[in-house]
Amino acid sequence: MNVTAMLTYYSLMVSIGPYVTERYGASPATAGLVAGVTVIGILVARAFSGYLWTRFTSRQLLAAGVIAIVPVVACYGIDGGIGLILVLRLVHGLGVGLIGTVSNTAVVFTLPPARRGEGIGYFTLSNIVATAIGPFGALLIVHTLGYRPLFWIEVFVAVAGLLAVWSVRPGSIPGPSAQEPVQPEGWLTTMIEPATLPLSFVMMWVSFGYAAINVDLALMTAERGLNAYSSVFFLVYAIIVLASRPWAGRLMDARTEHHIVYPAMAVFACGLVLIGQAATGAVLLVAAALCGLGFGNIQSAFQTAIARTTPLRRLGQANSTYFIFFDLTLGVGPYLLGLVIPTLGYRRLFDLLAVVVLVGIPLYYVAYHARQRSAIAA
Repeated sequence: MNVTAMLTYYSLMVSIGPYVTERYGASPATAGLVAGVTVIGILVARAFSGYLWTRFTSRQLLAAGVIAIVPVVACYGIDGGIGLILVLRLVHGLGVGLIGTVSNTAVVFTLPPARRGEGIGYFTLSNIVATAIGPFGALLIVHTLGYRPLFWIEVFVAVAGLLAVWSVRPGSIPGPSAQEPVQPEGWLTTMIEPATLPLSFVMMWVSFGYAAINVDLALMTAERGLNAYSSVFFLVYAIIVLASRPWAGRLMDARTEHHIVYPAMAVFACGLVLIGQAATGAVLLVAAALCGLGFGNIQSAFQTAIARTTPLRRLGQANSTYFIFFDLTLGVGPYLLGLVIPTLGYRRLFDLLAVVVLVGIPLYYVAYHARQRSAIAA
């Protein structure tokens, strides 16, 4: 059910901006807002899902998330203006956020500690499948059939997720009930894990480049006459991640996540530079491969680091914290980037984002690597 929820999320993330631009004449900033407002709902769900996870079963929470998504995607085809779309996107985010946090947390309880890096890498491939099939399929359908058939397909995908939830046996998903209960120190710690904040901030910082890819790539390729390659970009991105994540996970288990994070950030920055310079489809697809090898493995490395350094009883709150910061960039980023595109243009925008990613290297060292070394030395 995680993959179906993410399919509806990523497919509409790249297509809803061009849709409101074409249908309602929305500006780049407004298109970015429509694409990113889903993340506000996701943030709200993330904030409370860590606490809810200690009060309800994983199956119940997953069912609630899917039930929220099904009627929402059924209403996307209604011509109710940008206002209605904003409301739908917000509720859509609530469902996606709940499903994503609960499923990513529950899977850790099924993995042996010695193979958590590899196991998390395999599980998060479901997100990668969604990031490939979702944008690729959405843009392909839009270019060949239009938006209305896309919205109907979204309904079928959401219903498939509902059927998947009902197929899960009650009590088959482990949870925190087996762990020693801990009384929270205050209302804030029922929702977030303070120890995860530094690493979550670095993820937020680095993710601005990914936010631009999700929303602005389709608009940039349309401007440059590369529409045919915009959907293939995400397919290449996912293929590279699918090929690299298993060995990256094994490397993290054998060594440390640092051996993945540093080179991955450098590779991701190179991919962003190539996107900005892409005048041909070949260059754009090389950029897709670099971004997949870079950002695709940054994500799993950060999640592995959190799983390794967080007590299991606090893992729900830790994952909530991580995803809140990650999704904050995906929500606010498209709007902010849409404001500067008229001034910078796409080439300078992606050059700037490459610099942002490179700054993430020393930020990661200060926020996590150096602190780990100090803890080991002590």
